[in-house]
Amino acid sequence: MDNLGEVHRGDVAREGIDCAWQSLGVHVFRVERPNFLFLRNNGDLQIEELEHLCSLCEQLAVTAGPVLCLVDIARLDKLPMTTRKGAVRRPRHHYLRAVGIFGGNTVQRAVVTMATTVARLYRGEAESIPARIFATEGAARMWLDSLPPRPRG
Repeated sequence: MDNLGEVHRGDVAREGIDCAWQSLGVHVFRVERPNFLFLRNNGDLQIEELEHLCSLCEQLAVTAGPVLCLVDIARLDKLPMTTRKGAVRRPRHHYLRAVGIFGGNTVQRAVVTMATTVARLYRGEAESIPARIFATEGAARMWLDSLPPRPRG
């Protein structure tokens, strides 16, 4: 968890976007546009990493509106129970517009599908964030880019 502090709150608010990959525990992410975050999972996703990621998306949304997230699960190992419970119990993600997920094998896709389904059922369909799984990064990006903007708040 040493790398959780490498990205400071002011980093994403500055003018000009630094598209360099940044560490988030064992994972990496980059902000490609003011409202577009790309996450590459690498190993287990811990609750502290998820919380840090959510805080980053909240920051981005303050200035750019709801965030589009692109997530590569090809190297995702596990979603520990504490991470799954924490994700489901978080308040509605008003700062997210949609999540496009790609990569991964059948087991990884099944785990992510189950986690997103449980979250959708727990919160109710009206409050769920659109999330879809795609075979390729290109397909996930195309879907995210095709979505109409959602108003802030």
